[in-house]
Amino acid sequence: MQEIMTVDSMKDYMRAAGQYAARIASLTQEIQELVGDVLPHYSGWHVSGARGRLGASAVESAVTLAEKQRSKAARLMQEVLRMRRELAFLDTLECWDWCNVVRLHYFYGLRWPEIARRVHRCESTCRRYEIEQLEMLCDAWNAAVRKQSGLARAAVVQ
Repeated sequence: MQEIMTVDSMKDYMRAAGQYAARIASLTQEIQELVGDVLPHYSGWHVSGARGRLGASAVESAVTLAEKQRSKAARLMQEVLRMRRELAFLDTLECWDWCNVVRLHYFYGLRWPEIARRVHRCESTCRRYEIEQLEMLCDAWNAAVRKQSGLARAAVVQ
């Protein structure tokens, strides 16, 4: 169950959500690096693995390394999915698509001059837009939370 938000708590939430989004991107990149290749790269595994002790140990160590990388990638993917579930509530809010200044500021970490350049407004207008968009998000968030809690109470009563 989500909690009721104020503008200040929404700012804190947006900061954390922006950090989550950045962490998701870095973990996704790390996962792709870990499992990018199906077979590990080492020379002559099909030849040297069939004969001699050293060749077999090279094959075993490469396969073991690949298995470790796959299991690490699976753990990282679990963490990415958990973070995406936590951010999914934002996507259910209808006004989230309109919150361009909030996204640029909190999710992309842009400073006010760059945000003003991108939305073709002055910095003071962008700051005002941020407050308006945060208030709009708070209203939509709180309405969704009330709706969820109302549905939960209705389910308990029935």
